[in-house]
Parts: sequence; structure tokens; C-alpha cells
Amino acid sequence: MKPNRMLAGMAVCLTMLGLLGGCSTPFTQSDHADDPASTSTADPTGTTTDDDSSMETYPASTLTKQFTACLVSKGFDARIMGERNNQVALLEIDSAGNAVQPKTTVEDDGTVNRDWTGDPSLYPNITSTGVSSNAVTGSDFPYIIAQNSGQLAGSPYAAKQADYAACEAQYPNFSQGVTVYTTDDANASAEDKAAVLKFAQDARTKGFDWVADPSGDEPLHIVIPNTAPEADVRRFFKECSTDGVPVVFSWVGDYSYDINDVQQ
Repeated sequence: MKPNRMLAGMAVCLTMLGLLGGCSTPFTQSDHADDPASTSTADPTGTTTDDDSSMETYPASTLTKQFTACLVSKGFDARIMGERNNQVALLEIDSAGNAVQPKTTVEDDGTVNRDWTGDPSLYPNITSTGVSSNAVTGSDFPYIIAQNSGQLAGSPYAAKQADYAACEAQYPNFSQGVTVYTTDDANASAEDKAAVLKFAQDARTKGFDWVADPSGDEPLHIVIPNTAPEADVRRFFKECSTDGVPVVFSWVGDYSYDINDVQQ
């Protein structure tokens, strides 16, 4: 394991309690401060930093994307989250329907602290909440993760329970993923290695010449070079299906765009 990934893994282990809330890249992630209902973790992939930094993301399944799109079509602000992009989160709103805002305090030295502690009575059935802060745009996405439509009862989303349930009915096989932190490459089977290699080869036949074969040390990793144009990267994620392919995407160095957004 590379040193930076080891440090990220340590940060995750320190915060992994109960059901884990999702993380997204290149967002930095934090729990709601002192929120007993908050069980999300620090982002193991981090934000863009320097040329020696390295991040990992897992491709979202078609089913996860479809379920998210269904919720968006029903008027939800829904986004794909999770270390493996297998969870769908909703914007955390207050009783008036607005995005919750942090309590901001300024220390004597000018340090700004933001406390995202919410009112637990607004979401009595929700056990996973968190905040994603976008390093590129500076925007925040406070969120909740509902395991099912029933958990929206008694919350500001109560009036939209039927809409959420309609998407559950349309995609009955979708379920919120559980975040599992593992080193995939070490135990990769020959079949998995071959599948990722073929994925890289097929991508090049579609014109994505910047997709290199995975290395021998990391046979499941495909590097997305920061020199590839954003438009090409977006097209890559649209045209190259990852369903059934145990690929892990590596992001090395600084990117001029939101690497989470290009994967949605």
C-alpha cells in the first residue's frame, strides 16, 4: 500500500462507526460535529493536493445511477456517495425546505470553525448523515442517507415519501451499499485482472488513448491522468461501462475539474 493511501486508511479506521455514510471525490468529508446520529467518515480519497498525491474512486453501477436519476426526476437533490460510489444521498434540508447551514465561529487567530450539528428531531429515523465540501467550487452538500422510504417519515421529506417509494418500486434491486475498506489488488483473481486489462484495451479502441494498462503492482487500478481533457474524461465514463468490472480509478496530482462530477 502506498504511504498516502495508508494514511487515508488510518483516518478512516479512526472514524468508522456503525453504518458508514458516503464519501465522494474530490470532496473532503466530515461528520456532523458532535452529532450522535452521524456515522459518516472522513474521505479516504481526499482532495486534489500536489503532484505526489493519489486518490481512488470506484465506479458507480448502472443501477445506482438509475436510482439516483429517478430521485432527481422526482424533485430530490440526490447524489451518489460512498467510498465505492454505491450509496445515494439526499440533501439535508431544514423544516422550511432549505439546505441546512453550519454554525460558524471564528477563533482569536482567525480560524473559522463550522459546526454542522443538526436538529436530530428533524430526522428521527435517519442514522447516517454527513457533509461533502467541494474543494473545486467551495460549495457544501450536507446530506442524509435513507435506507428506505420509511426512514423519511417524520422528517422534512415526509411529504415526498411516496416519490421515494416510487423509485424503490421502479428499481427494487437497489439497496444502499455498505462501505468496505479493503486492498483489492492483493487478492485479485486472474479473472478480475483480465477483466480490468480488457477494460483498458477496449477503452483505447474507443479513442481514449490516455488509458494505460494497469500496472503489475496494482492490476485492478486504471489511472485517469490529469492531462486528459475534462470533456474526454466525461465521455469516457459515459461510453465505457464498468458493470461487472472490478476496476478502481486512480487520480494522481491536481485536476482542474470536479472529479466526482465527471463520474456521475
